[in-house]
Parts: sequence; C-alpha cells; structure tokens
Amino acid sequence: MQKNPKFVSSKQTAPKQADIDNTIVRIKGRLAEKPINRHCNAAVKEGYTKALDILENRITDITKSSIGDQDRARAGYCRLCD
Repeated sequence: MQKNPKFVSSKQTAPKQADIDNTIVRIKGRLAEKPINRHCNAAVKEGYTKALDILENRITDITKSSIGDQDRARAGYCRLCD
C-alpha cells in the first residue's frame, strides 16, 4: 500500500496563470519596499527573489534551481515548487 505524503492534498490543483501573475506582482511589490533591504531581512529578500525566479521561469522541480544559503529563504521558495 502506497501512502500519500502527510501535507499534500490529493485535491490540490495546479495554479491558474492569473494566480501566478498575481503572485509575481505581489512579490515585486514586496521587493520594492525599503525595509526589505535591511540586513535583518536578507533571508526574506533572498526567498522572495528566488520565488520570483521560480515563478517567472516556471520551475517545477526544485533540484533544477540553486538552493540558497539561509533556511528561511529556502523554506519560502521550496513551497512554490510543490
């Protein structure tokens, strides 16, 4: 018997193009805010930047994308590929 991963819903569908485009616009908006450039927000900025790269290039396999150095950044964009 094959088990489904604990946190993956079998009812989950792929996002629509409009959803992806909306997410890209929202991420770009966050990256345009001044506080994102503070040193304490470096991991968040790295995560947003990588998420933007993943969405714009339609990457669906995380192994085809370079992994960042910071855990907080990695956690954010790994969820995008799921």
